[in-house]
Amino acid sequence: MRPNRHTGHTSAAPQSASTLSLETSSRTIAREGLSRAERYERFRIRATQLGTRADKLSAMIVDRARRTAQAAGLDPSMPFLHAHNALCSQHYGNPWPEVDYSLARKIKYLEERSFEPYRIVDPIISRMLRDL
Repeated sequence: MRPNRHTGHTSAAPQSASTLSLETSSRTIAREGLSRAERYERFRIRATQLGTRADKLSAMIVDRARRTAQAAGLDPSMPFLHAHNALCSQHYGNPWPEVDYSLARKIKYLEERSFEPYRIVDPIISRMLRDL
């Protein structure tokens, strides 16, 4: 129980089950009295699961960028590169007439977001490895 920073009342911290399991997973590995090889194997499995989740989330973001590139009039096979080139061309006074630049900016936003799952997962895996 911890106090709410706004009201001062104490209540159980609202955490989802997946967040709680990720937070406690590194601690439980060390406490279970397993051999180092067993602890490493459990770490490897959990790290692989987290990496798979990050890959899936990143792939979803890239798929959305591809659909947006198609709608913007850009080649969906390389959405980030073509959005960058279109925005640079516009900036230097040579806009591409067939491009929707608001969607090109959205693609650049999605490019930044496509790395976010890995930025979240990497510290979790590092913490789990440290607590081995």
